[in-house]
Amino acid sequence: MKKIVFLVIALVLIAGAVGGFAYAQSETEHQPLVGQKLIGFGGLSVFYNVEHDTVLYSRFLITNPDCVGNVTNIRIRIISDNGTVYSGKLMSPLTSPLEVTALGPHQSGVVDLIMCVVPEGTNLHELEAAAYTVEVSWTGTKTALPLIGWSWMATATIAVSGDLIEDVSTSALSQMVNMTQVLTKGK
Repeated sequence: MKKIVFLVIALVLIAGAVGGFAYAQSETEHQPLVGQKLIGFGGLSVFYNVEHDTVLYSRFLITNPDCVGNVTNIRIRIISDNGTVYSGKLMSPLTSPLEVTALGPHQSGVVDLIMCVVPEGTNLHELEAAAYTVEVSWTGTKTALPLIGWSWMATATIAVSGDLIEDVSTSALSQMVNMTQVLTKGK
């Protein structure tokens, strides 16, 4: 099991490097979110087996750590390693599938990568591996703390028939990073 986890991490890192190059090449198509944003990295892949397939995908937990300030106008953008841009949705972790557009003090929401980038009705057996950058922007009071977030891997075991056998979260966590995007004119 440890070998599989290390293999998956290596594949995601390699795909990220290739994706970063592809993203840099297609920057004219991507309109960057400016200002403060929370950035994370995740992946989506399928491991094939005779009896069942395992889909490995990322989820992102976004939290407002402030004790008094609200966060509003939450926008989520997901960019694949080939430069395709998707709109993400922040969902309530407790009352899913309700979409969250604002977070009060200490409230959280979840971005489920597979729900955002895979069209409904897609045969999960036919997914192609890809790496994704997730950008979260928001507005709030000037004195409010910035959002925090973690990405983690989840697995879904799919029978040959297409039925979901098991859907679990794993413990492969990575912290998302706060950055400020400033655009300057090139020389």
